Amino acid sequence: MSGPCWPIRGSHAFTAPELARLREGVWPRDMDDRWAVSLQDNTLRCWRSWTGACIYEALVVEGDDGRGMVVLVNVLDDPDTYSRALTEESELDRFEGVVALALSSEDA
Repeated sequence: MSGPCWPIRGSHAFTAPELARLREGVWPRDMDDRWAVSLQDNTLRCWRSWTGACIYEALVVEGDDGRGMVVLVNVLDDPDTYSRALTEESELDRFEGVVALALSSEDA
């Protein structure tokens, strides 16, 4: 992520299969797909597909059982690139919506 960011504590939990899916990455196939999402090591990144801007970088801590927990979400805080929500709760809802959309894609 380049530019200023807004760090927010997270608490989103992932199952082991969800983490495996995110490691494979979810990539746009056409213009209607607005997000690219990928987990590399312990960082989950969500990019806007049209601009290539990384909007979210989340730190994921993985347990011994293969499940994971988001403990921190860095949100791009550059109004020229992204209009973030006014509250942490609203922005976390947006982040979780992006991740849910990625996990529910046809390839999932």
